[in-house]
Formats: sequence, C-alpha cells, structure tokens
Amino acid sequence: MQYKNIFFDLDDTLWAFSFNARDTFEEMYRKYEYDRYFRSFEHFYELYEKRNIELWAEYADGKVTKEELNRQRFLYPLEAVGEGDAALAKAFSDDFFAVIPTKSRLMPHAQEVLEYLAPKYNLYILSNGFQELQCHKMRSAGIDHYFKKVVLSDD
Repeated sequence: MQYKNIFFDLDDTLWAFSFNARDTFEEMYRKYEYDRYFRSFEHFYELYEKRNIELWAEYADGKVTKEELNRQRFLYPLEAVGEGDAALAKAFSDDFFAVIPTKSRLMPHAQEVLEYLAPKYNLYILSNGFQELQCHKMRSAGIDHYFKKVVLSDD
C-alpha cells in the first residue's frame, strides 16, 4: 500500500509547545514581577498547569468557551494566592499570546523528518490549537511551507 498523505499534530509533535510555553511563562513571570505573589516560578506554574488541564477538559466537553478557558487559566493562579486582579491576569495573558507564537523551538529531529517526507508525501497539520496562534507558530519556526493545509478544531 502506497501512502500519499501524512497528518501531523503541531504542538509537542513538531513545534516544542511545552518548552516554548514554559519559556514564555518565565518571561511573563519576570515582566509582571509575579515574584510579589508566588514563592517561585515553579509555584506559579504548578497552579497554572493544574487548572489549565482541567479547563482544557471542560473546553473539550463544551462546558466552557475558548474565551472563558483563557480568562480562567490566567486568573486562577492569582486567585489561588489571594490576588484576584483580573486586569493584571488579562495583561499577562495578552502579552503571553503575543509572545508565544514567535518562539521557534522544534521537537528534536522535526526539521529533518519534514525535509525527508515533504518531497515524497502531501503533509498536513491537524490540531486542536487556536487559529490565531498555530499558523504564526509554524511561520516563526520556518515549517509552514511543508504543509498543504492546516486543519484546526476551531475550523
């Protein structure tokens, strides 16, 4: 059987989401001087990650909207330490989403795999990531030209 098409997820398959996100969170943590509220970056990030995982499950089940997911996941860590400043969480979130798609780190050997496969197959992205971020991330990492189409759950 001869394959013609290969489908990839983007985040943590090709684009190093976990690394790029953590790097961006550390930048924002310093920029917004969150050490005023949290014992350490790790303390902040653990609170964020726990609630973020719960919210993504709720989003998948249709229990929260994309907007509510984003609002809650950035506000929750502040609320957990008694600092429920919604404006601060919104500014942090806006900056986070402006910076993260500019990150370009790929998973190990992703570039080599794409270079090998692209001349032989039609390559596609399937992702549950948000439209406004996924294409920008691919451009920043220099991999957008490998793909015939990007199909997102938002679509």
